[in-house]
Amino acid sequence: MSEPQNQTASGTHFDELYPGRFLKGVTLKGQKTIRILSVGGEKLEGDDGKKEPKAILRYKDKDGEGEIVWCKTNAQLAAKVFGTPVIEQWAGRLITIAFDPDVRFGAEKKGGIRVVGSPEMTEPMTVEIKRPRRKKLEVHHLQPTGPRRQSAAPAQPLSAHD
Repeated sequence: MSEPQNQTASGTHFDELYPGRFLKGVTLKGQKTIRILSVGGEKLEGDDGKKEPKAILRYKDKDGEGEIVWCKTNAQLAAKVFGTPVIEQWAGRLITIAFDPDVRFGAEKKGGIRVVGSPEMTEPMTVEIKRPRRKKLEVHHLQPTGPRRQSAAPAQPLSAHD
């Protein structure tokens, strides 16, 4: 049996010792379905000390409420899952996330949170995302992640550049 993606060969990732304001991908234990409360913008300080605008997703799940720094790729995937790019229409909707070790920050592969699907989906969908300055399309396969707990129009399979 393979070990969980968020754990090292000898145990728990050190980031679990340092809880912070935002959910960290390496602390996820498998998939997590969350209910979106809101998505908004805020200036956050980066490693270089500069403040830059970032999207912040507020959510609720069985453990309480939390926040995630919501990258553009996850925003594009959520828009396809929900069938709308209008973030105000995401409030109250369910989405499933998980740790993905292949998420890149710049040129470095550090891992991070990635949308994997939603209980609201009725069929799998493939989403293609074209990134600036990259030759290859990113291909993401999203899945229904459980029984639907809320009535919503099913998302239609589309590519991010449609």
